[in-house]
Amino acid sequence: MPAIAPERVLKDLDELWKGLASPEAGVSTESGVLRACAMTFIVALEPEDDMQAVGQTIAELIHQHPSRAIVLKPGAEAMPLDASVSAQCWMPFGKRQQVCCEQIEITAPPADAVQASRLILGLLAPDLPVVLWCRGKAWLKSAGFGDLLPLMTKVIIDTGSGCGLSEIACLRSSARRVADLAWTRTTRTRQEIARFFDDPRNAGQVDSVNSIVVPSGQRYIGAWLLLALPGRKLAMDGPPSRIRLEGPGIGFDFAIAPNPESDYPLLNEELGITGPDPVFEAVLPVAETLA
Repeated sequence: MPAIAPERVLKDLDELWKGLASPEAGVSTESGVLRACAMTFIVALEPEDDMQAVGQTIAELIHQHPSRAIVLKPGAEAMPLDASVSAQCWMPFGKRQQVCCEQIEITAPPADAVQASRLILGLLAPDLPVVLWCRGKAWLKSAGFGDLLPLMTKVIIDTGSGCGLSEIACLRSSARRVADLAWTRTTRTRQEIARFFDDPRNAGQVDSVNSIVVPSGQRYIGAWLLLALPGRKLAMDGPPSRIRLEGPGIGFDFAIAPNPESDYPLLNEELGITGPDPVFEAVLPVAETLA
């Protein structure tokens, strides 16, 4: 596979911005174009991914988290590595200046992740955070892709779709910080239960709880409740979409919040967490024992 130098792609980006700044570009206004970038956001796609749906998610995210987006697409084994550049532009409400973020699309076979990784390393926005959203195992299993991990500020995977807890354990040995969208999906449910726990009127009843029942597969909720209510018995055979806390003469039911229609709100939440997530870090080893 012929190599593509990062300098060539960066030159293409410079030409792109020069074009956007020209009156003929169609996105310019008399107030000009603002080039916005607060991080590098890398998206490693799977072969079966819907590029249009993922592209829509990226477009929504960069409005809240302006980024240099690098989209890594798996190509056929015989395809050479390829890279192209484009821009995502929008006009904030009430403003007269276009805001634009750059996007780099790289296509390569996962088996040739070494050169793709080298290219990406040369395209990171200097001195800014780097977040990798890895949508499955295809790239994680590729030799050379691991070279990226030590430089990532955060790696986001989804054990609810495509990855497992074993991938988290492997990533934590290389990446500084790992997040799981399966954990992020529990935020609304945990908030609802926490409000019940925090109400002083419920303190006595909470103390009387001696068993926790969660649906099969809800490892994170089960682990979180075991930490919140130590010493209680946990059963993971409850009815779908419901959590029950039981004790002598008492029972409390909580609905599990439905999954969002897209990954956007989950990623938006994770990108807003710039430091460690101590609750997730505490829950993860307990969840691993429930797998």
